[in-house]
Amino acid sequence: MAGDKKYSTSIFIVAITLVVAVLVLSYGYSIVQELAVAEDVDEEVREHLVAIYGEDASFSEFEYEGEVFYAAREAGDTIGVAHTGSGSGYGGDIYVLTGIDRTGEIVGIAVKDHQETPDLGDRVEDDDFRERFVGLALNDPIEIGDDVSGLTGATVSAEGVAEAVRSSVQKAFDAMQSGEY
Repeated sequence: MAGDKKYSTSIFIVAITLVVAVLVLSYGYSIVQELAVAEDVDEEVREHLVAIYGEDASFSEFEYEGEVFYAAREAGDTIGVAHTGSGSGYGGDIYVLTGIDRTGEIVGIAVKDHQETPDLGDRVEDDDFRERFVGLALNDPIEIGDDVSGLTGATVSAEGVAEAVRSSVQKAFDAMQSGEY
């Protein structure tokens, strides 16, 4: 009889231990799931987003008012939203991915596609030119010659990039404020 009681107590302790272990593991798993955000952006877009937000960020695509946006997160917290806008360049439309932070300040841009003249208008892809937009915010005019220095000999191309950036900043900020990501 004493052996049965000792056996029952051992089984009870093992059962309680297993229940506690399952609860702790499931709670830990739920925390990890909340922090992990599945990346659902294609590789080309991801490269541009990493150039804007850095390697530590993760990205997810979402729609807001019928347009595509990208949420950037670090450690589960949203650090910004990016949007692709377009502007008219010398050789056609220029598509620019503009990334903003939570305050609406531009953290970076990436020229995704253009048909600008080689060695002239294609300088819109140069780091030096793209960095001229960093730090501007949604209340800035984002105009070539006002708050952004242009490109000598490629004024139309530079203005096309500025137009694309202007078209994205307010939209990205509105999408971020919506919380629909």
